[in-house]
Amino acid sequence: MRDEPFSSQSTYDEPRDYSEHEQYRSFSVPLNGITGGRIQFERGISNVRIATEADMPDLIRARFEGILPRIHADGGEISIRYLHYSLYDWLKSAITWERQSARLLLNSAVPWEIAVQGGLSHLQADLRNVKLRSFDVQGGASSLYVRLGSPERTTPLRIFGGASHIVVFRPAGVAARLRIHGGVSSVTLDEQHFSAIGGGTVLNSLDASTQPGRFDVEVYGGASVVTVATE
Repeated sequence: MRDEPFSSQSTYDEPRDYSEHEQYRSFSVPLNGITGGRIQFERGISNVRIATEADMPDLIRARFEGILPRIHADGGEISIRYLHYSLYDWLKSAITWERQSARLLLNSAVPWEIAVQGGLSHLQADLRNVKLRSFDVQGGASSLYVRLGSPERTTPLRIFGGASHIVVFRPAGVAARLRIHGGVSSVTLDEQHFSAIGGGTVLNSLDASTQPGRFDVEVYGGASVVTVATE
């Protein structure tokens, strides 16, 4: 995937009806009255783009290139599993990233939780139109770029296992708190910038938010560059 702008325009093949435990290049899960969604990547991910769309009949649509995952859906709970892949394997595959990719289109009419186990490499997510409830990464992250909307409540974004490059954008007027639980080479929260800080650091945004919620960004295990800013 090239670095084209985020778009809700369809770049997917016409999705097939979903059958659990099957491997697909493209799939969809019908909305059918589901009021909330949760995606769990069970064994890491690489080169993933996430976009949103409000006016579609499905809860989620996705297309995969290269390695195909196994998928299981139970209502709004969606599990995506790549077999026998560690974060080290994902980093190796990132060298040939045009051959391995995934695109997800989420229905923005429902709130979402996103969880990654096993680490991630190169994830870009435009979640500005989604009511995000949580975003968790277990196993480390290499290159994570997320754009967020206005939260209805305090919303956690947690990264466990270290990170090499994290960028989080949120709307102006939305408060944020950044907690560092390990050494970081470079940290930026809006106009606050620090180099080579240690664990235990807590930074708060300086804006007086009029929103009912905020984003809590937490990084465990050390990082190279962490940026939380407004757009």
